[in-house]
Amino acid sequence: MSDNYPAGLETTSATDTAPDALDGRRDVRLTQRYSAAEASAVEARARALGVKPGAWVRAVVRDALDARRAEVAALHGSAATRPDPQRATAVEQLRRVGVNLNQLVRAINADGELTDHVEDLLDAVEAVRPALNGVRAEFGDRTRL
Repeated sequence: MSDNYPAGLETTSATDTAPDALDGRRDVRLTQRYSAAEASAVEARARALGVKPGAWVRAVVRDALDARRAEVAALHGSAATRPDPQRATAVEQLRRVGVNLNQLVRAINADGELTDHVEDLLDAVEAVRPALNGVRAEFGDRTRL
């Protein structure tokens, strides 16, 4: 806005900001300048919500143009939560166990026989199964192995 048209004094019709009027093809580009701190804040907010900075800015602007919209709230509602570091570590360890187990099954299928080493590994898998079921239940998986 300029000094001739301060923000808030220019009126727009309700149809200009109706939800349908704000939807559609995005073929016009607007460019804004931000301070380094502002740009960092926009990028941090977008990163926290798991979206691109432009998507977050667009949601804020669309909400400002039409109070009936709740796009920023929708972004917050659909934001991916960051995993708990302990859970992330447990999931990574389980992934490695799964990879090893898959390699074991491939070896059994390729050889067609159970060697003593393979039987020892299968016994180890059986010993770990109760702990694995506990971790899976903690993560919300109710299936049993």
